[in-house]
Amino acid sequence: MDILNSPPQKSQKPVNFSSLLVLVGMGVAGLFISQFAAFVVAMPFCNFDIGLISAIAAAPDAYPDYKTVVLLMQGASSIFLFIGTSLLFILGYRSEALSEYFEPLAQKGLGLALVTVVLMLMFMPFSGMLVGLNEGIDLPDSQFETMLRAMEDRLKELTLFLTQFDSFGQYLLGLVIVAVIPAIGEELLFRGVLQRLLSRLLKNSHVAIWLTAFLFGAFHFQFYGVIPRMMLGVLFGYLFLWSGNLKLPILAHFINNGFTLTMLYLYQIGVVETNLEEVEHVPWLYAFLSLAVSAVLLWQFKKIAHSK
Repeated sequence: MDILNSPPQKSQKPVNFSSLLVLVGMGVAGLFISQFAAFVVAMPFCNFDIGLISAIAAAPDAYPDYKTVVLLMQGASSIFLFIGTSLLFILGYRSEALSEYFEPLAQKGLGLALVTVVLMLMFMPFSGMLVGLNEGIDLPDSQFETMLRAMEDRLKELTLFLTQFDSFGQYLLGLVIVAVIPAIGEELLFRGVLQRLLSRLLKNSHVAIWLTAFLFGAFHFQFYGVIPRMMLGVLFGYLFLWSGNLKLPILAHFINNGFTLTMLYLYQIGVVETNLEEVEHVPWLYAFLSLAVSAVLLWQFKKIAHSK
């Protein structure tokens, strides 16, 4: 049975705060299941050595020969945590059809997709400026700030390790793990499930978008990256609100992650001279123009989405 195109069903559960608690519970369960799935995926590549797998999971960059295994573990974890939790909530708890999250776009689909791609590319300089501003925040508690900085530096080291590819095949695998799976899974969970749920609970779509975006930014556990991720979440949220179709925020999410990953790979093989990891700040003029053009494109997206 095609679960995406099956006819919508009337939900068997009312929308209330208990639904939110159920979602949180499923998310916690999904977190444990995702870690188990990552171990299972790694076993054949590590001769079923549980100790080795545990060591790789604790310090991936200490095992450069197992980078492909680390990527596969990350992919399995993301599938079960984001996609698995979302489908269990939608199809199991809510008894809804996935078609409710993908409203038909008809002839508008191509236009919306093109605007989405250009919008994400134009938004990147402004997002880069936000990264610089966020990283420049100084907290009053120096000990707490030291802890956050240490966490941030460690995550940057892990990101750098995972985005240093040894071959084109490994880059393609990285593109699937870092761009495709998160785009589908995170948008399904945050925009499709959480934003939709909060919108019904709070009776205000805009508040739901901003609250979901904040949770989206905080979920990555990088304090010095919360603001740019939150603003991306807001952007994804309005793409879903105005189109009613998760394909558009999924596309936007993929462009954001995939473009960055591709540029890093092209730098590694000497095709481009700009290393995005070394860009310290974006000039204010570029950031302002980026924001202005993005606003126009977002307005155009809404205009197309609401056209008959």
